[in-house]
Amino acid sequence: SFSRAQETDGAVRELKIALNQARQLAITRNTSFSVELQTTQNRLRFCTGTATPCPTAAVWTGAGTDGSGWRALDNSARIVLGPQITFSALGAATPSGTLRVQNSSRTSCLDLVVNPSGGSRITAAAACP
Repeated sequence: SFSRAQETDGAVRELKIALNQARQLAITRNTSFSVELQTTQNRLRFCTGTATPCPTAAVWTGAGTDGSGWRALDNSARIVLGPQITFSALGAATPSGTLRVQNSSRTSCLDLVVNPSGGSRITAAAACP
Protein backbone atom coordinates (compact mmCIF):
# COMPACT_ATOMS: atom_id res chain seq x y z
CA SER A 1 0.00 0.00 0.00
CA PHE A 2 0.98 3.62 -0.36
CA SER A 3 1.41 4.15 3.38
CA ARG A 4 3.79 1.17 3.67
CA ALA A 5 5.84 2.43 0.72
CA GLN A 6 6.03 5.86 2.38
CA GLU A 7 7.15 4.21 5.62
CA THR A 8 10.04 2.56 3.78
CA ASP A 9 10.92 5.75 1.93
CA GLY A 10 10.91 7.80 5.12
CA ALA A 11 13.13 5.30 6.92
CA VAL A 12 15.76 5.13 4.17
CA ARG A 13 15.84 8.93 3.97
CA GLU A 14 16.30 9.11 7.74
CA LEU A 15 19.21 6.66 7.46
CA LYS A 16 20.74 8.70 4.63
CA ILE A 17 20.60 11.85 6.77
CA ALA A 18 22.23 10.02 9.69
CA LEU A 19 25.09 8.75 7.52
CA ASN A 20 25.58 12.21 6.07
CA GLN A 21 25.82 13.54 9.63
CA ALA A 22 28.61 11.04 10.40
CA ARG A 23 30.40 12.11 7.22
CA GLN A 24 30.10 15.79 8.12
CA LEU A 25 31.41 15.11 11.63
CA ALA A 26 34.46 13.41 10.10
CA ILE A 27 35.12 16.35 7.78
CA THR A 28 34.56 19.15 10.30
CA ARG A 29 36.54 17.46 13.08
CA ASN A 30 39.28 16.29 10.69
CA THR A 31 39.22 12.72 11.98
CA SER A 32 37.67 9.41 10.97
CA PHE A 33 34.15 8.59 12.15
CA SER A 34 32.69 5.09 12.06
CA VAL A 35 29.04 4.09 11.93
CA GLU A 36 28.17 1.10 14.10
CA LEU A 37 24.94 -0.67 13.11
CA GLN A 38 23.00 -3.18 15.18
CA THR A 39 20.47 -4.66 12.78
CA THR A 40 18.95 -6.94 15.43
CA GLN A 41 18.10 -3.95 17.64
CA ASN A 42 17.50 -1.60 14.70
CA ARG A 43 19.83 1.16 15.82
CA LEU A 44 23.07 2.93 14.94
CA ARG A 45 25.67 5.20 16.51
CA PHE A 46 28.83 7.09 15.54
CA CYS A 47 32.28 6.99 17.05
CA THR A 48 35.62 8.60 16.35
CA GLY A 49 38.22 6.32 14.82
CA THR A 50 37.89 3.15 12.79
CA ALA A 51 37.06 0.55 15.46
CA THR A 52 33.63 -1.07 15.57
CA PRO A 53 32.04 -1.93 17.85
CA CYS A 54 32.64 1.56 19.15
CA PRO A 55 34.88 1.93 22.19
CA THR A 56 32.93 3.66 24.97
CA ALA A 57 35.29 6.64 25.13
CA ALA A 58 34.96 7.26 21.38
CA VAL A 59 31.13 7.29 21.12
CA TRP A 60 29.58 10.51 19.83
CA THR A 61 26.43 11.71 21.60
CA GLY A 62 24.28 14.55 20.41
CA ALA A 63 20.80 15.49 19.29
CA GLY A 64 18.67 12.41 18.63
CA THR A 65 20.85 9.96 20.57
CA ASP A 66 20.47 8.33 23.96
CA GLY A 67 23.20 8.50 26.60
CA SER A 68 25.15 5.73 24.86
CA GLY A 69 25.00 7.41 21.45
CA TRP A 70 22.37 5.07 19.97
CA ARG A 71 19.63 6.30 17.66
CA ALA A 72 16.79 4.21 16.24
CA LEU A 73 14.70 4.68 13.12
CA ASP A 74 11.56 6.59 14.09
CA ASN A 75 8.84 4.68 12.25
CA SER A 76 9.37 0.99 13.17
CA ALA A 77 11.13 0.24 9.89
CA ARG A 78 14.05 -2.16 10.16
CA ILE A 79 17.67 -2.01 9.04
CA VAL A 80 18.10 -5.49 7.53
CA LEU A 81 21.48 -5.17 5.83
CA GLY A 82 24.36 -2.94 6.71
CA PRO A 83 28.14 -2.99 6.64
CA GLN A 84 30.14 -1.03 9.21
CA ILE A 85 31.18 2.13 7.35
CA THR A 86 33.97 4.55 8.29
CA PHE A 87 34.22 8.07 6.88
CA SER A 88 37.70 9.58 6.57
CA ALA A 89 38.57 13.18 7.44
CA LEU A 90 38.11 13.91 3.72
CA GLY A 91 34.63 12.32 3.70
CA ALA A 92 35.50 9.13 1.81
CA ALA A 93 33.73 5.92 2.88
CA THR A 94 35.59 2.69 3.61
CA PRO A 95 34.31 0.24 2.89
CA SER A 96 31.61 1.46 0.56
CA GLY A 97 28.52 -0.69 0.63
CA THR A 98 24.78 -1.12 0.63
CA LEU A 99 22.42 -0.68 3.56
CA ARG A 100 18.87 -2.02 3.28
CA VAL A 101 15.76 -0.76 5.06
CA GLN A 102 12.50 -2.74 5.25
CA ASN A 103 9.09 -1.50 6.41
CA SER A 104 7.48 -2.89 9.56
CA SER A 105 5.10 -5.17 7.66
CA ARG A 106 8.03 -6.59 5.64
CA THR A 107 6.41 -5.82 2.28
CA SER A 108 8.93 -3.38 0.77
CA CYS A 109 12.63 -2.54 0.94
CA LEU A 110 14.90 0.21 -0.30
CA ASP A 111 18.69 0.27 -0.48
CA LEU A 112 21.02 3.08 0.48
CA VAL A 113 24.19 2.71 -1.59
CA VAL A 114 27.24 4.42 -0.08
CA ASN A 115 29.91 5.28 -2.68
CA PRO A 116 33.67 5.25 -2.03
CA SER A 117 33.59 9.06 -2.24
CA GLY A 118 31.22 9.09 0.75
CA GLY A 119 28.13 10.17 -1.14
CA SER A 120 25.03 8.01 -1.11
CA ARG A 121 21.95 7.33 -3.19
CA ILE A 122 18.65 5.55 -2.63
CA THR A 123 17.84 2.69 -5.01
CA ALA A 124 15.31 -0.11 -5.33
CA ALA A 125 16.39 -3.19 -3.40
CA ALA A 126 17.67 -6.14 -5.40
CA ALA A 127 15.77 -8.48 -3.07
CA CYS A 128 13.55 -7.96 -0.06
CA PRO A 129 14.05 -10.61 2.63
